[in-house]
Amino acid sequence: MGPASGENMHTEERVNVPKLTHDSSNWVDYRDCILWLLESQNIDTHIADDTMPTSYTTDGKISSLEPPEHWKKEETVIRQVIGPSMLPTAFTCIKGQKMVKGAWEMLKRIYKEKTHGLAMDVMRRFRNTRCGESDSVRTHFEHMANVCEQLAAMGKAISDDDYMDILLTSLPHSYDQLCTSISNSTRVSRQPLTADNLKAMILAKFTQREIKKQKSNTKDEAFAADTPKSKKQCSNCNKCGHLKADCWAKGGGKEGQGPKRKDKAQDSTAMVEKNELEVWAVVEEVSAKEDQGDFIGTAGSPLARLGQAHDAATELYDSGAS
Repeated sequence: MGPASGENMHTEERVNVPKLTHDSSNWVDYRDCILWLLESQNIDTHIADDTMPTSYTTDGKISSLEPPEHWKKEETVIRQVIGPSMLPTAFTCIKGQKMVKGAWEMLKRIYKEKTHGLAMDVMRRFRNTRCGESDSVRTHFEHMANVCEQLAAMGKAISDDDYMDILLTSLPHSYDQLCTSISNSTRVSRQPLTADNLKAMILAKFTQREIKKQKSNTKDEAFAADTPKSKKQCSNCNKCGHLKADCWAKGGGKEGQGPKRKDKAQDSTAMVEKNELEVWAVVEEVSAKEDQGDFIGTAGSPLARLGQAHDAATELYDSGAS
């Protein structure tokens, strides 16, 4: 949020106020900051009165300024502080107001409506937030605390009891037994349980789990390094020679990354097809030679008999090969 500055008539110091956001999420903080600033400089009467109060006349001339001039200068100073602290869309809504009071009332009306709708949406998401089993409970609690502060800034402060209930319902199911134990202990001891104490106990359990997990991972790594490859047994496929992290089977750390294997049925089919092609090639060759023998000599001639003997030997040899 960028600061806006203005010169106050009572001091020469420059004052800073937060930048009013477009979604009105910081309206309550902005409003309280402006009120605190005006009260600290004794000029908060400008947001309550349209005209100069009689107290200005009673005080008389201040810093060589007559009461009306004194009042007018304070109006100008407040405008210089409020104007630059908002976006152009909001400034357009109030710039037509002649007095600070009118501008302030207009600003409150606009942002009160915006804040109400935004707060309801934030509250709904806040109550429905859940921490996953694999998520960090510490990070989850930090997020919930930030949202709780955001709601408070919108004027929707959450009580400590409600905050504890929301935290408990947002935890993973693995913490159910711990939450029950905490609840029983609190009831027996009759000591009030605060949200801070609840978070401390749950974070202690979370830290304990994280340490145990780290030790387990370190132990597994050391075991994997010291164990010969031939004696390693995968807990995923129950085969030896590797661990789950390197397993190619379904559920393993390298699932589907193994070399592709040919299907035995496909290999068998391909072999049968190859043999059939070879047999047909032999038949074609024999047929062609028989035709050639008939062409060279007539039946019963020496050439014909020679061709038939040659063809029979060739056919016998090729059939044995197939």
